[in-house]
Amino acid sequence: MKPQIRETIKMCEPNAEEYAAIYARRSTKIENNSIPSQIAIAKERIESEKLFIYDIYEDKESATKFHPLHRPGFKRLMYDAMNGKFKTIVVFRRDRLARRVEDLIEIKNTFKKHGIKIIYSNKGEYECDGSYLSSFIENIIIAVDELEPAILSERIAAGKKEKRERGEYVCGGCPPFGYKREHDVNGKSSYVHDKDKSKNATDNKPYLIREIFKKYLELDNDKNIFNNLTKEINKISDTKKFTKESIVNIIQRPVYAGLLLLDENTNVLDAVIEDPLSHKLTVDKTLFKKCTNVTKIIERETWYKALIKCKLNPAKRKTIKKDSKNYLFKTLLHCSKCKKPLHLSGKRYRCSNGCTSIPEYILIDTLFNQILNDLFTNTNIIKYQNEKLKEHEKQIIKSESEIKASSDRQNKLLLEIIENYSTENKDILNNADLNELISKEKTERAKIETLKQESTQLKITLEKLTQISNLKNRTLIINMFKRNIESTQQLLITIIKEVSIYKNEQPFIEYQR
Repeated sequence: MKPQIRETIKMCEPNAEEYAAIYARRSTKIENNSIPSQIAIAKERIESEKLFIYDIYEDKESATKFHPLHRPGFKRLMYDAMNGKFKTIVVFRRDRLARRVEDLIEIKNTFKKHGIKIIYSNKGEYECDGSYLSSFIENIIIAVDELEPAILSERIAAGKKEKRERGEYVCGGCPPFGYKREHDVNGKSSYVHDKDKSKNATDNKPYLIREIFKKYLELDNDKNIFNNLTKEINKISDTKKFTKESIVNIIQRPVYAGLLLLDENTNVLDAVIEDPLSHKLTVDKTLFKKCTNVTKIIERETWYKALIKCKLNPAKRKTIKKDSKNYLFKTLLHCSKCKKPLHLSGKRYRCSNGCTSIPEYILIDTLFNQILNDLFTNTNIIKYQNEKLKEHEKQIIKSESEIKASSDRQNKLLLEIIENYSTENKDILNNADLNELISKEKTERAKIETLKQESTQLKITLEKLTQISNLKNRTLIINMFKRNIESTQQLLITIIKEVSIYKNEQPFIEYQR
């Protein structure tokens, strides 16, 4: 290509001011606005603004549970934004960016610093013009948006509690095994027997649920009692393949006896207590209420006996691991005596062996003061972050260069394959050298993606550290840290490797290198 033509093409390329990025996010599968629909509407807005699309960034993450930098698509967006690739971001609604006020303010401040404008593709969405009053109104709007799911959650919880107090069994998903859901003319749900009979069952033969309880009560107490019961039941079941966990789940469910726990947070085995007179185990029946919308499959006394036996022969049930609540210094603390991690339990940080237990407010204030001491008196924390960022940028340039070289080699190899094409060897792409080059390119692209995400976090961390070192007001900084747990935790895990602590000893903070 002639130099003049190359220069003309270069001059015709849009600059950052003419480029816009699209960001789309969906947190649940049942949301009304899917990612494709968000992108389609954003493209229309970009066209109306006479801009060019730089790139599209997508996420399928919750904005309520996680900090924005938890999302891979958002990290990529931030990386390109901070590198001046575009000056406009188009998003369907502001809650696609963040659902918490502090997160939105943090995002807006970062974009403002880099001269990036946010526009919304949803009609009627309030757009901030950058003035103090406009920003204040936008913060109120996002605060209301943040409050809405919390109110909805409280209403749902209150509704469930009311139904429990009335004796109504509530099941959001599939009914328990052995039941089917029916609705009356008013839409009220009731649960009746389903066809869960054993093999070759007749009306005179027992339901599987009844058979499970019968066989369980007949078996001798043994550490393999549930394994043996599972084998027995699977021999006669033709409707379901049972596991040890599903058997335990059935035995511990009061619904089969037409009962429900008044407090859904109570562990059903805690209802088994020792009778003060006979000193025998019994069930505290005051913790249960009769279900008004469930047909019982087994008698209550049968279920009580099974529950007591289950208390004497406990079996671990598989549970879905839920994301625990985020807190300051999570995953960073460990006991220097027993080397076990420290967790926040109630208002104290404790190790699992019990050798370290420190009040939350004392530990947090001590650590924050020490970190600020290190930051104000030692520039190495910022220096290490800068060095790491520069190293990341070098690796990105190197990987991009290798991808370009690999692409050139692929094109050259493809031309050779096509030139040597014959009817005997029709499979052009089944070439070991070509496949190796393609594989290496994929690896390098994945490496770049990871490096870009880490670089985004490093850049934001450096900005925060610089702002903190300029403030000097310790009380203001520490209060800011405590208010913004999510963003503070993101900062902490970026600069700190681990913290060793034991009782009244001075904590030892090892920073990331």
